[in-house]
Amino acid sequence: MKLTIIKDDDAVYVDKVCISGLDLSSLDPTISAVQWNGSKGWIEYYTDDNGNREPNLDITDISQFQNIIDMWNTANTKLHQANTANTI
Repeated sequence: MKLTIIKDDDAVYVDKVCISGLDLSSLDPTISAVQWNGSKGWIEYYTDDNGNREPNLDITDISQFQNIIDMWNTANTKLHQANTANTI
């Protein structure tokens, strides 16, 4: 699974399928984005008021973002159900 979380856009991409408008308030407020390519990835941070930014943090475990993945899965299922209902 490829995953991209972009906090400013309230958007989550899973395997290039974007769902926006998700509530990403559970994401650490210092995190601006998360990138995951299936086995590894990185966390990107915001620049602070002094112009400093933490370097990207490499990760090998995506479980800390499982709640956001679950949120995407729920929203994606609802979209598919709505689209199926509209085509019948």
